[in-house]
Amino acid sequence: MRIEPSSSVPIYRQMIEQIKYQVATGVLREGDKVPSVRELAGTLAVNQNTVLKVYNELCRENVLKIERGDGTYVSSSKQSISAAERR
Repeated sequence: MRIEPSSSVPIYRQMIEQIKYQVATGVLREGDKVPSVRELAGTLAVNQNTVLKVYNELCRENVLKIERGDGTYVSSSKQSISAAERR
């Protein structure tokens, strides 16, 4: 994942779009565990609250699912991303 701080697109929106792209292209598959909030924030040098906002938004869109105490996983990609978004 790559973040462009100088972009006019907010960081959280860049992250959401990149995760959706990875799910749509099969880089991330149903059931794959995604990095923890702390791990991804450290890797990308962004605030943990930003990553939490991204994960919560993607959970609302059924792209990710949070298993309390176990981690965050890719949900069923067939239901969560429309054909238009896949293109």
